[in-house]
Amino acid sequence: MKQNPTFLDNFFFKSRILIKNRKRIMYSSASGILLGMMVNTMSSPELSKSFSAIFNNIFQVQNRPLNYLSWISLSMITIIPLAEMLLRFHYKKRRLESLFQNLLKNRIDQEIIQFSDGRITIGSSLTLQQTPEIIEGWKVNEIGIFFDSKRFEIPKVRLENYKEYYKANYTLKGFDNDGTKFMIIKKPWSCTDSPNLKIELQECNYSQVQFYKDIIVPKEKENLIKTIFNDLSISFPHSICLHLIIVTRDRKVLTTLRSPEVGYYPNKWSVSVEEQLNKNDFVDGPENVIKRWLKRLLEEEIGIDESDYNISNFRLLSLFLESEIMNCSLCGLVKLEISSEELKKILQAKPKKDKEFTKCIFLSYSELKKEFLQFKNDFLIPSNDYHPSSIYRIFMTLLHKYGPISIINEIWKKNNNSVKQKLNVYKKSIVTGNEAKPM
Repeated sequence: MKQNPTFLDNFFFKSRILIKNRKRIMYSSASGILLGMMVNTMSSPELSKSFSAIFNNIFQVQNRPLNYLSWISLSMITIIPLAEMLLRFHYKKRRLESLFQNLLKNRIDQEIIQFSDGRITIGSSLTLQQTPEIIEGWKVNEIGIFFDSKRFEIPKVRLENYKEYYKANYTLKGFDNDGTKFMIIKKPWSCTDSPNLKIELQECNYSQVQFYKDIIVPKEKENLIKTIFNDLSISFPHSICLHLIIVTRDRKVLTTLRSPEVGYYPNKWSVSVEEQLNKNDFVDGPENVIKRWLKRLLEEEIGIDESDYNISNFRLLSLFLESEIMNCSLCGLVKLEISSEELKKILQAKPKKDKEFTKCIFLSYSELKKEFLQFKNDFLIPSNDYHPSSIYRIFMTLLHKYGPISIINEIWKKNNNSVKQKLNVYKKSIVTGNEAKPM
């Protein structure tokens, strides 16, 4: 599908979200009205003698205008499932997400562009599993994280190379502290009919992650990615990480400058912070892993506690691949109960256990949109100064906030304006005699 989303697309999408968010209220209201009518009718001996008398008392509108509510309620109960089915069919047929590959093709790394069809892909970040409803996201109680007691082992054919790498990099990479990391072993699955997310993990070592990143991935990246989608298995060691977008009460997004001392992407701007999974996050069972993980991240990285946020305001938006380093990560968003000014004071006053960033700024949603579109040279941070997954996180935040239709239209307009500008430059060059090919 190449054409721009239509008015109907926008209407249908908003209708679908409205029904999803209000379905329970509409069902309970309609059922309550019909049940109340039924109880009143059945309590009267005169009216409960026959089915026709019952029906007329509830649905006869002549001289009984209140009974219009009965028909409205009955219509809601019967039409909502049909409307959901039709809207879902339209949404799948249009495959609006598949437009992103065409609209964003200039912003997708060539190494992974072959895998981007129907998957949100920005730069080196490739979505492995998106939430069925991007505006809704997965809630904490819809996420289960489990790990197998069996540890990852280097295949025999690579064992000698691994031992040589381990020995050569023992001091340089700090393998004297070869800690435990967690890798996803299966590509999870989630859809509208089965919305919960189950993530299966296995333990591996830091040295194994580094060996694959430095030695195996540069040679076998394409085959490793193909295995994810063809076999639904993730065979390479990595360290699952939560990339968290933090939104304050006044709708500002925390953006941080990573410390020059961090191992990955020093001196890059991040939206907002990242934290790897820890074994201690499993102490309360698989259904509470994400809750403990989030709590630890916010305490260690930001210096805030549970009084500053509500866990019900956390949403997981996607599982994605950082293809540059072949790391599987989670993209999540949490809305705080404190303002950007309050958070700024906390960051300035409270000592943090981890000092992974040195500066911070707060961006509004409109500024985020400008950062993503990156045009007219009025953006705050150039794309090449961002952590590789930050533009992806910005995009997921905008999708969560505005929905795909709005963002697709914004990109479409920006692309069209860019093409018009290039054509105008080309026409002017012809008039002035300084002809040049359009870019």
